[in-house]
Amino acid sequence: MSAFGDKQDRVSWAETFPDGPAASSVPSGLAGGTVFAFDQPKGTEPILLATPPGAHGVVLFADGFANISERELGGSLLYNQRVEPGDLLVGNNWRDGVTHAVEWDATHQAIAMFVESDTVESACRTLDLDYGGTAFDDRYLVRDQLLEELARALGRELAEGFAHGALYAEQLLLTAAVQLVRGYSPSRRTRRLPNRGGLTGAMVRRVEELVRSRLGEELRLRDLAGAAGLSEYHFCRAFRHATGLAPFEFVARLRVEEAKRRLRETDAGVLEIAIDVGYRSASHFSQLFRRQVGLTPTAYRRASS
Repeated sequence: MSAFGDKQDRVSWAETFPDGPAASSVPSGLAGGTVFAFDQPKGTEPILLATPPGAHGVVLFADGFANISERELGGSLLYNQRVEPGDLLVGNNWRDGVTHAVEWDATHQAIAMFVESDTVESACRTLDLDYGGTAFDDRYLVRDQLLEELARALGRELAEGFAHGALYAEQLLLTAAVQLVRGYSPSRRTRRLPNRGGLTGAMVRRVEELVRSRLGEELRLRDLAGAAGLSEYHFCRAFRHATGLAPFEFVARLRVEEAKRRLRETDAGVLEIAIDVGYRSASHFSQLFRRQVGLTPTAYRRASS
């Protein structure tokens, strides 16, 4: 059970807004959470928004200025003030079936990021907390630089069709889950992350073997963490410590390494090679290749001939 009901619940929630979401991660099958982007037109009357069951959610006001108010229908006012780019709504304890009335007076853009309960539970385990017994706070119109950066990064990925791959987006969602636990659970605010050691050389080799055997597939964070026998968040921290790279960077490096070999040793086209090493877009593959190698794939092939 996700923190935001099933995927249809999330789509229904997003479609409550005028014109619905401008973009949604639901068709991508992204694991760990859901991301929506909204281009909100100027409001004319309040919309009624049913809060989803048990959601862990962050809404970033990404661009534009507006006066916004939100209240529980027939209940208390949650906030009524001017929002600016960078303001956040953080909701962790929405009650099932509660309807909110929301209104605004100007156009603005927003990114909504919802984190699966399983992902937040994984973050709790990493921090030695019982998810079921952990209290979370709701915050209205706060600033949190990390959550803002994560939401903007996911918004860019959404706009680009997750060009960096699901692994990158899942790392962002997992980091958001840990920040929700650390920053919005009173029991964690003053505690430090435990140091549980790094990865052994054998663990890194198992991860590398898995990646090399599945270069053309959509790798998931759970796959890599499973190869090392660690929780997903502990794996991300330990892997960077051991290799100096985030898991998605490590995967990208191995993919480019294999692409270089094929460019040197075969006559396969750039698009064919891009697909074979796990990229759906030749243009994105070329950009990544040039960033790592300093040459486009075509220029590298010519220089290597």
